[in-house]
Amino acid sequence: MFDLIALAGGPPDPKVRPKIQEALDRHVPALARRAQANPIIRANALMPSARYGIREEMKQSYGFAWRDHVRGVTTTFATGENIAFRSKMAARLAKIDTKWGDRIDVGYTLDHAKVTRDRKSPNVIVAAANASGEIVRYFETGETAAYFGSPFARNTATGVYDITRESRMVASTGKIIAAIAIANTRRDTTQSLYVDTQAPARGLDTCRRGSKRYSRKAIVSFACSLNDPLLRRTARVGQRSVAKLIDQLGFTMPPPNALGEGTPPSTAVVLGQVAAAPRRVHQLAGTVLGSLIGRGRTPVPLPSLVKTYDYTSLDGAAKAARGDEGEIVPNQVIKRGGRALLKALLQAPLCYRAGGQTVGTLKSLHAWCAPRRKGLRLHFAKTGTQVTEYPDATVDAWIAGGLQFTNGAAYSYVVVVGTGSVREPWARRLHSSQVAAPLLEVLLTDLEEHAKANPRRDLAPRRRRAPSASVSRQPVRALTAAEEHKRNLKSN
Repeated sequence: MFDLIALAGGPPDPKVRPKIQEALDRHVPALARRAQANPIIRANALMPSARYGIREEMKQSYGFAWRDHVRGVTTTFATGENIAFRSKMAARLAKIDTKWGDRIDVGYTLDHAKVTRDRKSPNVIVAAANASGEIVRYFETGETAAYFGSPFARNTATGVYDITRESRMVASTGKIIAAIAIANTRRDTTQSLYVDTQAPARGLDTCRRGSKRYSRKAIVSFACSLNDPLLRRTARVGQRSVAKLIDQLGFTMPPPNALGEGTPPSTAVVLGQVAAAPRRVHQLAGTVLGSLIGRGRTPVPLPSLVKTYDYTSLDGAAKAARGDEGEIVPNQVIKRGGRALLKALLQAPLCYRAGGQTVGTLKSLHAWCAPRRKGLRLHFAKTGTQVTEYPDATVDAWIAGGLQFTNGAAYSYVVVVGTGSVREPWARRLHSSQVAAPLLEVLLTDLEEHAKANPRRDLAPRRRRAPSASVSRQPVRALTAAEEHKRNLKSN
């Protein structure tokens, strides 16, 4: 960012770094010559959305006066790789728009080429971070940097984000918190039975729904994102325990109703009525990832686009040194004895099978189930679709999850498509499996290539050493009768 924008002022430097010049020549050749001597053009061309995100991240740390502390940053992602990723996402969005155009409201489109004064795009957010919380892939439409929170949750006087004013509900990704709460009790297995009053007469191992009262397995409840059985089970965990998790993870409870009655915490997480910025949901996925790959003691920061700052003063550096605000230590949230169940429940949307068929909200990405994919050690994910009071009016489509490859490289991610406001639906009868899943497929393929180039052997599980073959063992010779008799006389 420092090379691109040169916030410290002064004449532009025509000497562009080789990697940046290569990215310009490859991805925006029409602007390459002009961008050589103009850092603003370079930033606009190579970081069309990330520059807004970086600015918002700095505002959340320093407020509107961030320029008094920071004059430049080094980004966490490779500019050329991310601009190529952006092109892939734009192409996939155009395909989704063509396929589901009849269900998208006339005032919206997912195809950037079709955006006009009267037709806009909903927020599309796709972000992935490595195990250290550094964002390696970032895509976003619009200029409000919605990944970092809703605009009206930002103080208009200071520019600082206020988590208590966040109102973007997280839909069924909130069931990740429910899964943590249930796993922490260490009482359940994947086969535990939960009562469902909306069960079908047949096919209890599938995602079918009906009006019967039957018991359904825990793994089915999470694979199919069933509300009724999980509402009952999560309530039995205890409201105080669930409320503590919500607070530890940085989510905001829904406001009381007109009668002053509050929503029970267990209901809020299962139905996704808790609110959080996509960045906070991303951190939740990173916390689960850290726990499942053996980094439970390592604090998980809020995902960041900034690798290093170039400060204008020592005061700015000192303030950044206190920037551990919002970190989560996985071991303080997820109990060790509950990790195995948590892993099984959250990989179910990708991996669960019934009757020889893939069943789950992410069955379209069953090829990315870790036990069935070579080179993939772990993969969990949870979908969610937020609607208005009308069940077919789509507001947001969510997916949050994490994965680790066998070479140790690990990533958390979040995908969101929507407006973030229950007063502004943008489509009808469109769900995360139809909108967010295709975008996630592009991201996963890209991360697979990134992992090959950036292995993390230090994060891979250690293999147990086999017994050393260097110590030779002499064969045991059977004793003769005379030798046996002589040894017995000595022992006596």
